[in-house]
Amino acid sequence: MCLCCQHDDIVLQNQSLSYAEFVELLRLARLESLSSIDARLTPFLTQPLSWYYSLARVLLSKYADHNRQFNAPDGSIQHIVILHPRYLDAFVMLSIDSQTSHGVSSDRFEE
Repeated sequence: MCLCCQHDDIVLQNQSLSYAEFVELLRLARLESLSSIDARLTPFLTQPLSWYYSLARVLLSKYADHNRQFNAPDGSIQHIVILHPRYLDAFVMLSIDSQTSHGVSSDRFEE
């Protein structure tokens, strides 16, 4: 699932974050699913797993200098965060859950 996220005073710098630290930061952020931004984007949330992996490769290639990757310790979830080069107060995130074969919803990060 692609998520747009605005955050206050959270900047992902070149420092290495653990997956646990990354998930903690996500809990502090306001996450919005694409479907909540515009219902016409809903089809992007129902694609097959292979489509998300292809999208991930494109994003990593196109935004090679402006991305961060975070993988769950068991390798089941992959998050790709794309940072805007000038506006660090927002980012776009693609999250892929290989065990459930779909995107990860924002409620997965709340406890």
